[in-house]
Amino acid sequence: HNQARFAELVDTFYDTNASFANPRKQFHGREELLNYFQGAGDFAKLTLSPTEIWVKPGVTATELDFTAEARQAIPNFVTGPLEAGQTARIKMAATYRMKGSLNVQALVFWGQESN
Repeated sequence: HNQARFAELVDTFYDTNASFANPRKQFHGREELLNYFQGAGDFAKLTLSPTEIWVKPGVTATELDFTAEARQAIPNFVTGPLEAGQTARIKMAATYRMKGSLNVQALVFWGQESN
């Protein structure tokens, strides 16, 4: 994700029919998920930094620090409008339901939002 190799990310880690949801959107299947990641990457340099990871059979959960550095103005960013060059930081949590080594369901949540 941090290297913006979204096609490789989706093909390597997500099941063909995977679902992905965050507080604003839901996606089904690799194509929708790839389009979402690529679109977000077009507007901002995105960095995910895991701070905690828990692994149980069939489930993985992680706490993350998410940073988005706007490449251009983003009027509807989740923390509020961002100007080009401005950075937003968000604490996130995600759970992944697994089938073997592939994500079949990803749920992403975020808390305190700040620019």
